[in-house]
Amino acid sequence: MCKVSYYQDNVLKFALRDPKNHRNSRDFVYAFGLLDYFPLKSAQRIVHDLWQYVAPGGTLVVTNAHPSNPTRLLMEYGGDWYLQYKDEETMYALALGLEGVVATTLQVDTYGIYQYLNLQKGAQPVG
Repeated sequence: MCKVSYYQDNVLKFALRDPKNHRNSRDFVYAFGLLDYFPLKSAQRIVHDLWQYVAPGGTLVVTNAHPSNPTRLLMEYGGDWYLQYKDEETMYALALGLEGVVATTLQVDTYGIYQYLNLQKGAQPVG
């Protein structure tokens, strides 16, 4: 049986919180609709903070809109909605310096709107 729990929080408060009580406690962490609003350096910090919550053998998936998003023109000029688009190289850069990554994949959805960075943590506990 799979237990699913949702966690909603202010990202700034989350990043400043000490994760020691929840470190390595989640098999799957999925952050969507978040990194689109942060430049690379801040997005990297968020990914590194989320990584602390991933259990050995677990997976972290983060999303970001793709620069070739076919709805971008409508979003920006029709809705005044601007995102921090990241290309493939920048998406991989989100994981730079993470300890224990054993597999990294990047997928773009069939519509070319969102991309999904999948990071797998090794089965052995880190540090």
